[in-house]
Amino acid sequence: MIIIEDSDCTTNESIQIEMIRAWLHKIGEPEEDHFIVLDKCKRDPEAVQYFYRHATGEFLIK
Repeated sequence: MIIIEDSDCTTNESIQIEMIRAWLHKIGEPEEDHFIVLDKCKRDPEAVQYFYRHATGEFLIK
């Protein structure tokens, strides 16, 4: 696992972003597009929470 070193992110946010990165791999999102989601998460705490909920299975697609 690669830990993001970003002074704007808290340790908890960094861990959540790494979980989001793993989820993007799991769902087959093209790796070249990961930066779109991850950059948004670095700038927007609400985006982190939104994608983190998906990454942890809180939002399940039926």
